[in-house]
Amino acid sequence: MEKESKVEFDEKRIAYLQMIEGIIDRMSNKSGNIKGFAVSIVAGVTAISFKETSPYVLVLSFLTVFIFLWLDLYYLGMERKYKLLYKQVCQGKEVDFILSLDLKESEIIKAKATKYQCLTSKSIYYFYIPLLIVMIVILVFKFKGVI
Repeated sequence: MEKESKVEFDEKRIAYLQMIEGIIDRMSNKSGNIKGFAVSIVAGVTAISFKETSPYVLVLSFLTVFIFLWLDLYYLGMERKYKLLYKQVCQGKEVDFILSLDLKESEIIKAKATKYQCLTSKSIYYFYIPLLIVMIVILVFKFKGVI
């Protein structure tokens, strides 16, 4: 049997992990805030759709939701990269850039968490697909004169 290697958690490593945890927490909070803004826009679009508004104004609201989607993908990708960095530090892998939070220096982290991989995240498609469906239904109803 192989011996399990124990990782020595000295003060520097613990402080470094705490810094990474803080960044992960901020990225997660930003993602939640972005989702809140996106819902607010859809609620506003729904309210505006019952007024005498051009359907083309409603089409513009899609642009803002896609901007929020892009921002959400960015923050989710950054969060995943920092989680990977956290995991590497916890496993005791010697990270060349220890006590640096610059992810550009790590080839392993660069390869992970692309925007496409983040797009397949449940937190993205379970949120934005229904949101876009609601917006499409409102737009179709507006063009057909139902609302």
